[in-house]
Formats: sequence, structure tokens, C-alpha cells
Amino acid sequence: MQWTSKPFRVLDVNNKKVLNSNGTAGNTDNALKSFKESPVDYMKSKCPDNGYYVFIGAYNDDYHSFTIIVQKEDETYKFQFLDQLVGIADYTENDFESSKLLDNIYRYRFSFPMKLELYQLRSKKK
Repeated sequence: MQWTSKPFRVLDVNNKKVLNSNGTAGNTDNALKSFKESPVDYMKSKCPDNGYYVFIGAYNDDYHSFTIIVQKEDETYKFQFLDQLVGIADYTENDFESSKLLDNIYRYRFSFPMKLELYQLRSKKK
């Protein structure tokens, strides 16, 4: 089975993508503003029905990996972030992207290329 990932690059406060000259994710000493594309919107688009969905995430070229469980109930989404540093933390969609995903990339901005990758785990029903 082959998994495909979706990379998410970050923008700095000047709305510039944080890239190296060759176009790969780079480092910066500028403050970060947002993602170029929204990881939360992406995950929501991959959760069509009510239920639980699992994503595996990785920061900075797999320097740190974690799991995200998304619970969809009608038009409401709840996010659980699981890793070995934090344990389990609950987030609403309004604060998950900025207060968790972007903050963790910012923490490693000098040492590792800044990007987030998400893989969705799927179960096949027969």
C-alpha cells in the first residue's frame, strides 16, 4: 500500500513563502503568519461523513511526527493532537491551525526546513 502526503508550506509576516532558492521548504528568522494553504480546510475536505478520521503528520522533513484524529459531527469538527511530547490535546478548528500546527513549525524554524506534511489513513470497506 502506498500513502501519498500533502505538504503545506508557510508564509512569513511579509506574505512570502519560506523557501530555499531551489524551491524547497527553507528557514527564516522572520515571524510566521500562516500556511500557504490551510491544513484544517484540507483535513475537513477529507472527512465527508460523520465519524472519526485519522491523519499522520510530520514537521520539518519528518523531524517530528504525530497523529491527528478528526471527529466530524454534522458541521462541527473537533481535532485531537497526539504525540510523545504533548500526549493528547483537544482543539477546535478555530485554534488548531494557528495555535498548534503553526507554532510547532515556528519552534524549529532555524534548524529544519519549515513545512508540514499530512497523510490520511484510510480503511477499506468491502
